[in-house]
Amino acid sequence: MKHTFNSPRLPAPAGPYSHCVRKGSMLFLAGMVGALPDGAVIGPGVAEQTRQCIRNMQACLEDVGASLEDVCTVTAFLENADRDFADYNSVYREFFASEPPARATVQAHLLGEYVVEIQATAVVEGE
Repeated sequence: MKHTFNSPRLPAPAGPYSHCVRKGSMLFLAGMVGALPDGAVIGPGVAEQTRQCIRNMQACLEDVGASLEDVCTVTAFLENADRDFADYNSVYREFFASEPPARATVQAHLLGEYVVEIQATAVVEGE
C-alpha cells in the first residue's frame, strides 16, 4: 500500500503532489526548493537555496522516521549549471560528506526565483 505525507515543516505543496510517498521500504521525496515553511524564498544564491533544499529534505525525512543517511539517490536541477555547480556541490558536501548517495545533476528551467531543486529517494527498514 502507498502512503503519502506532507510535512508541516515545509511550504504546502503548490500543486497536486505530496512531499513524500512511501511504498514498502522506499521513500520518494518530491523536488525540494529553497523556501521556508511560510513559502518565503531563500537566496537568491545557489548556496543558500541548496542548503535550504537539503534542510527541507532532512525535515521531511525526519517526519517519516528516516534521515539523510537513508538517501540512496538524488537528482538536482540547476537553473544555470555552468555558473552554479561548484557552489551547489560545496554545500552538498556539507550534508553528504561520507558515503554520498548516487546523484545526477541536470540543467533545467526552474520556476520563479528558484535556482535549484532537489529530489531524492531513500530506503528504510520495515513498512
